[in-house]
Amino acid sequence: MRSCITILLLVALSPACTRDREVRLSGRIEGSDSVILFHLNDRDARFRVTNNAFSGKIPLRESTYAYVRLPRRRIFLFLSPGEQLEMTVSRSAPPLFEGSLAAINDYLAEQGEYLPFNQGLFQQGEETFVKEINELLRVRTLLLEAKNLGHEFTRLERERLGYSAAEHAVRYAMLTRSRLPDSTRGDYQASNSLREFIARFPVDNEKLTNVSTFLRFALSYYSFEIERSGNIRGVTVDIIQHVKTRKIKEHLLSELVFRHIYTHGMQDGEYLLSLCRQEIKDSARITRVERAAERWRRLSAGTTAPDITLRAPDGINTRLQEMRGSYLYVVAGDARDSAWQPDPVALQSLKRRYAGKNIRFLHLVFDPSLTTIRRDEHAEKNEEWEHFLILNWREFHASYVISSLPRYFFIDPHGRFVTALASSPARSTRAY
Repeated sequence: MRSCITILLLVALSPACTRDREVRLSGRIEGSDSVILFHLNDRDARFRVTNNAFSGKIPLRESTYAYVRLPRRRIFLFLSPGEQLEMTVSRSAPPLFEGSLAAINDYLAEQGEYLPFNQGLFQQGEETFVKEINELLRVRTLLLEAKNLGHEFTRLERERLGYSAAEHAVRYAMLTRSRLPDSTRGDYQASNSLREFIARFPVDNEKLTNVSTFLRFALSYYSFEIERSGNIRGVTVDIIQHVKTRKIKEHLLSELVFRHIYTHGMQDGEYLLSLCRQEIKDSARITRVERAAERWRRLSAGTTAPDITLRAPDGINTRLQEMRGSYLYVVAGDARDSAWQPDPVALQSLKRRYAGKNIRFLHLVFDPSLTTIRRDEHAEKNEEWEHFLILNWREFHASYVISSLPRYFFIDPHGRFVTALASSPARSTRAY
């Protein structure tokens, strides 16, 4: 008899237990029928929208932030197991929520994903900046706690607000360093108060792996470390050793290595790729980094420079491959001041080194008016720059992996790269 009662109780309780491990979702999405995507905990849940309506359940063991991806919109949410949320989304108005999770998600919709921040604070000194951002965080935390939205959400939201402030603090340090002269930039050290504020927020937080605010902070933190130290190898090893949450580690490694390769080519590229292959299990992340590396391998020294169509100031079109027979020192940049030009001392060194070897100096622009303006300016100075308009700038950006301008590269008389990337004009010209 007792065993029968036990079985009956388990049967009766099992639906409730199941409900406690899922969140129930429904709503209306204005517009044509489609599929909407809920992204949470490194996975996606898809819901079919029929007659502008959807409903369903997502298995969920613990509360988490999530994002709803619509065709032209993204909505930030908080979901909990055993709860329900109904949402109504129109094209122009903020989303409306009903159900047990409505109050929390109304709060998120009202205050936005980002911590409101006065951009003028970036102009203040470091001590003032830290004092004011601490006060801003304190006030926002008090406002959050006053809403009584539950212990679990309030605890996570306090952390998320803190990471938003910490991201701004890292951005402030990067901006402060960038304002210094090149000769002193390498010696920049943030003040003790700024370093202590940033150090309050660990770069490994498993509870927030699905939150873009946290991920942006962690990525900014390590990007600044690379920028400050100039040692991406050391920073990537530090990530491998100290970041234990796999999703965060893979995100940081793949993004930092992708950015490095896309911007700096294969300098340290093969070493960094080997680390990624060892540490990253997500095939999509590895593929993205590998593709960037492959694009740069096509631009390595000795490979043929991609052909592009150019237009001279007189309106006559020519192609890069038609200029073979000459060394080509090429600068691609559209600035209306002299910022596109190489360092004069380095340029003179290049001219002396290739004197009598048929070298041409090309300036490529995207603004048609600049070809004529530059031609006339340099004709008056008897300078040998030739100015051309790039007719298909999208093709040029893609084939030459352009991440920033001006971009400098050097091509030999056979149309092959001597170098496809010069990180600075002075260093590039002295290296040829």
